[in-house]
Amino acid sequence: MQPKVSIVIPCYNKVRYISRMFDSIIAQKWDNIELVLVNDGSTDGTREVIAGYESRFHARGFKVAIIDQENRGLPAAVCEGLKRVTGEFVCQIDADDELDPEYVSTMAGWLAENPEYDWAACDLVDVRKNTSYHQMFPNSENADCSAEKWILRRTRRIVVVYMIRVSYMYDCNVIGTFFTAREGAQEAQIFLPLALGGGKIKYFQMPLYKYMYDNPEDHISHAADYNAAVTIVSGFFHTICEMIARIACDEHKKRRMQVMAEYKKLSSIISHAISAMLSPHETWTTLEHLLEMLKTCFYPEPIIDAELVKGYFHSFCTAVEDNFLGVQPKPVSPPTGRIVAWGAMGMNARSILPTLKNTALEPTELWDLAGDGVSVQKPNLHSLTANDFILILPSSALEIRLEAAAAGCENIMLSIDIMRYVATL
Repeated sequence: MQPKVSIVIPCYNKVRYISRMFDSIIAQKWDNIELVLVNDGSTDGTREVIAGYESRFHARGFKVAIIDQENRGLPAAVCEGLKRVTGEFVCQIDADDELDPEYVSTMAGWLAENPEYDWAACDLVDVRKNTSYHQMFPNSENADCSAEKWILRRTRRIVVVYMIRVSYMYDCNVIGTFFTAREGAQEAQIFLPLALGGGKIKYFQMPLYKYMYDNPEDHISHAADYNAAVTIVSGFFHTICEMIARIACDEHKKRRMQVMAEYKKLSSIISHAISAMLSPHETWTTLEHLLEMLKTCFYPEPIIDAELVKGYFHSFCTAVEDNFLGVQPKPVSPPTGRIVAWGAMGMNARSILPTLKNTALEPTELWDLAGDGVSVQKPNLHSLTANDFILILPSSALEIRLEAAAAGCENIMLSIDIMRYVATL
């Protein structure tokens, strides 16, 4: 018999979207499912939709637990749901997204047959604007569940792609350390204890989760002014720091992670402010704060010119994070053909392209799907040769990498490696 999989879904005012998630759950190729639905004080008819689907879930053979509570916020709703699970495996998903029919069967099936594995992960498709494939562990065929890399966002922070053995969740004391304040979100509360627990994880490079993201107003990319950006980022990192304090681990490691979290909070605020061209005065004041903080963390004291950092901030941050993690830049062979900047009209391009001017990797051609055909060309795969050097500017670039490789290009550099290159100049 299939092991039971518990799916925890926090539900707050999702009446417009929750049906598509419920329909995708009914379509799962796994029959032993328990739904734990936490209605967090919805006022828009969400509870009525839940009631309407309850009989359909039962008809599908699923067990259903509905928890009605006053509105306490997302972290508290997730925690309450995790307390009620009775399955062998558990995942926490969002009510406004959608699952591939094999989301449960792929990960739960593996965990059921491989008891030495404690959790599993898959990739996702982001369909907010243009559908794009996101690797949860970029540039890797294996999952790298380093807590430090997660804090520095070298791995993606979304937790809806994980399937967890419930016994491992208990071993890691996820529920006992869960921070339920309204600020922030639930990612740190779930991921950090599991990552620091050292359990074995299986990574499926398959886009089994569809990230719809219909309500973006609480996300940093949608912060319209500097103070809003500070509020969103500070809430998220307050949760991270609270979790670091709660988790049982070596004090030196805790301090190291706290420093990384403070650095990443400040650099995230600055990065968004630069990209969105918000409040230069406040932005550079925060930069001065960041540089002073770094001077207390590195020995000997680094010589950092704030004016230089302004123009190369993203490359500077890449260098700092590489220093934290002990990552060395890869050697770059001089290009012999064209230097093509692919994704030249995206957000990353605004910060990366100016730093390549007058360097050996200054692009000779700019490509983008939205190109005008004059200053920026539309991608032309048929023109690529093995001698061309491809600079892939978007951070979510799996499709571009595959297309370039299929066209015979061996010289491909991703955005993070471009920033490393600039940082060494």
